Amino acid sequence: MKRKLLTAVLVITVLGFSLASVLLQTNLALLHDDRSLTITFLQRLSGMLIIGLLFCQIILIEKYRKLNILFTVIILILILIHPFLAVYFKKIIFGKLNIFYPFTDMCFLCNPPELIITLGRLAFWFYVAAVGAVILKTYPWFKENWQKVHALIYFAFFYASAHMFLIGSDARKAPYLYFFIVLIGVVLIKGVRKLRN
Repeated sequence: MKRKLLTAVLVITVLGFSLASVLLQTNLALLHDDRSLTITFLQRLSGMLIIGLLFCQIILIEKYRKLNILFTVIILILILIHPFLAVYFKKIIFGKLNIFYPFTDMCFLCNPPELIITLGRLAFWFYVAAVGAVILKTYPWFKENWQKVHALIYFAFFYASAHMFLIGSDARKAPYLYFFIVLIGVVLIKGVRKLRN
């Protein structure tokens, strides 16, 4: 009972802090009149929730199977919504519609904005690979190696964190900045411990 209570407190704190930091830095009255501001707000909100849910999933991954499955579904929905909001934003601003843009335009030797977006793309593909490893773990090769592939969830978290920190303003402002540093530190410590075992 105590463990479930602590889990609930952790999840509510992380997601509540993520939600509050976006809401506190947004003039909600302006969202009604400007579609581009609304899309930007939804992108920021989905990005913050993705980081919060990824953190909770990494911390609770071994303890609660049903909660882990729920987090996986929600994260997958959010990581599909997040880039499609960017596609819609580009459609509104530039009149261009390219639904494959968020997933395929990898650029490692380019200007910072596109490079930062590539970090988000890498996070997406690392997360999809980690989830795929769990789904395919009954197949022969994955039976022995699924946990190694599933460890890509740590890379997904760090790439998503770098993407969020470099492209978004929410992660660089106090008090979320301090909270964000704690999240990264905790995941880094857990990842190092997992590597040692």
